Amino acid sequence: NVVDTPKGDIVMARYWASTSDTRASSIFHYYNSTTANDTLAFGVAGDGGTNGQPNQSSQIKMVIQGSGKVGIGTTSPSALLDIYNGSNTNLGLYVEGGSSGVHIAQFARRSGANTDVKINGAGGDSQMVFGVGGTDRYTIGVDAADNSFRFAASSNLNTTDRMVLTSGGSLGIGTTTPSAKLS
Repeated sequence: NVVDTPKGDIVMARYWASTSDTRASSIFHYYNSTTANDTLAFGVAGDGGTNGQPNQSSQIKMVIQGSGKVGIGTTSPSALLDIYNGSNTNLGLYVEGGSSGVHIAQFARRSGANTDVKINGAGGDSQMVFGVGGTDRYTIGVDAADNSFRFAASSNLNTTDRMVLTSGGSLGIGTTTPSAKLS
């Protein structure tokens, strides 16, 4: 092993034997003494790598540290999953999935009060559902039928809506059909 240099044990590599073609990829291990982590790195050339050295730090696109942290776009993840995109022109994370009524994503804390936030498209409406203690308490989102933004005291929009902001700019508190800018 080489300390602090991503030129450690090559686990697997593929590269073209041409000095003019820098397409290469590798999976390799190195030890980072700054973070005190063994690191498994996934590299793909095209960002400064060469065909003769597919395990350069400039090629690293993803790492898995011995601590269990995964970094995509960073070699120093600060959380269990750290996605870094230094470019303002590219999307950082895209999640797609589920059919109507199925959550696209759920973020949960399963200790103490057991809180969670779910993102779904129930009934064709884009919405976020906030839960505490295993019960969905509040929902916010866009009602696809009238393009209004709604706050509901339940797990779905259009059931117990407490506040509605219409696409025309009227805000209804306690009513779903505001007749003035503030009703």
